[in-house]
Amino acid sequence: MENNKIQGSPVAIMVLGFAILLGGCASLPDIEEARAVQVNTSFQAPWAPEVDVDGNPNLRPGAMAMDGLEASASCDYLFVVCAVVFVPISAVTGAVITATDTLPEEEAELLNHLTAKAASGLHMAQMFQSVMLSEAVRQGVRTQATGADAIIQFTVTEFWWEVSVGNHVSLRLTIEAHATHRGEFGRRRFGYRGEPAPVEEWLAGGEEHIRNALVSLMPEASDAIWRRVLDRE
Repeated sequence: MENNKIQGSPVAIMVLGFAILLGGCASLPDIEEARAVQVNTSFQAPWAPEVDVDGNPNLRPGAMAMDGLEASASCDYLFVVCAVVFVPISAVTGAVITATDTLPEEEAELLNHLTAKAASGLHMAQMFQSVMLSEAVRQGVRTQATGADAIIQFTVTEFWWEVSVGNHVSLRLTIEAHATHRGEFGRRRFGYRGEPAPVEEWLAGGEEHIRNALVSLMPEASDAIWRRVLDRE
């Protein structure tokens, strides 16, 4: 789930470990075997990411444990084995995140305000669609609008500012992929994190700095996601 930009903080290490385990259970059909691929995208998350002023209740230990239980369902007959691993890891990760994912209220509100202004006029859904299609072609995938023997749907489900230890802040995406190929079906969840920086740097850079980060995040994420879909990492 995580990209190679994750730093060595305790939260990142826990989440990365969880991601690796989850990636071993969730899988997609072999897209490279397809003659042609129809690539569909959607953007269900807000276009302007926010940092939670009071912390995200979805990242509390109990909620994270439930996510771990849900993720275990993708392991099919290994459900019990996955649940034994995922649920406690998720709960511990939630506890650590809860302790570190909040900024001082004034800084959080200012970052959200600047981000909303920076995202104004950006069409994130169209941007996401464009970069996912162009990256597929760059990776050598033959795309086709209709009639392809493989279909893959990428959906951005979450887009937010992640806070890590030391009030470092980074843009985060969660993307779910659903694919079919010759009767095979699979799904996988990916995460991508942009470069973290102290919140003071984001605020000092202002609206323009944040806007540039929003624009550059999409091509970076598309490259990382397609390499993972095609098992090229």
